[in-house]
Amino acid sequence: MRRSLLLFVPIFAILLTLPACESWSRQEKGMAIGAVGGAGLGGLIGAAAGSTGWGIAIGAVGGALAGYVIADVTDDDQGAPPPQSEAVSRYEEAKEYLRRAQTARTHEDSKYYLNKSLDAYPTADAYNNLGIIYLQEGRREEARTMFRKALDLDPGHMAALKNLERMDQARG
Repeated sequence: MRRSLLLFVPIFAILLTLPACESWSRQEKGMAIGAVGGAGLGGLIGAAAGSTGWGIAIGAVGGALAGYVIADVTDDDQGAPPPQSEAVSRYEEAKEYLRRAQTARTHEDSKYYLNKSLDAYPTADAYNNLGIIYLQEGRREEARTMFRKALDLDPGHMAALKNLERMDQARG
């Protein structure tokens, strides 16, 4: 039993250092870690059964195969994020411009960022916010156009619906 316990010292040392081998692929690391782990477990089981050598050999082969399969199934291109589509990138850019517009200090700055947002990826929120600015500037028809464009993109956009309703009530 003492001999099988001594096997675990080098096995654990190897298990701790293998992930740091940067030149290895995920599958190679998985095989090596699986083989070492399998050999250790096989050695322990083999020692209990009276045949440490066979336990190590069988455990190493089984562990290597399992490690390779697990690494292959979970391979995600070395941890790199999946490439974004152009539309997703443009949408994220538009959201950032919309955020800047909402925190801008002047109407001119807000309009600048809202137009940049609309150029990147038109959203109902950007059209609605631009409509509000136009309304505050007394540009009623342009505001109405922006609220309608917001509703073209999102017919259930509550803020744009309410803004159009208020404009109609003020006019009527």
